[in-house]
Amino acid sequence: MGEPERCDLSEIRQLCNKYEIKICSILSWCLANIPGRDPAHPDPEQRALANRYLKSCVDLAVDEGAPIVVVLPAPAGRTSPVKNAVLEDQYIQSNQKEWKIAVE
Repeated sequence: MGEPERCDLSEIRQLCNKYEIKICSILSWCLANIPGRDPAHPDPEQRALANRYLKSCVDLAVDEGAPIVVVLPAPAGRTSPVKNAVLEDQYIQSNQKEWKIAVE
């Protein structure tokens, strides 16, 4: 359940009640190919979108009583800094910058 705006919560609640299961966690879909899902992006606008999305995941967890929200500090699938640094020094510098943003 990582898409709060795309799922039918009433249907999910009905199914959970029917099968006597509880939602134990919410996984945020922070994937590299989905814009606005990168909380470590160097662009403040992209980070703001990601933070808004993550907040909606936390709100969903609270509403559904899920005690855990899984958050990735950078999108799954992105294996290098956003700026695609060519030189090793650039790569290290970009990586360190994004790491600082991710742990803020």
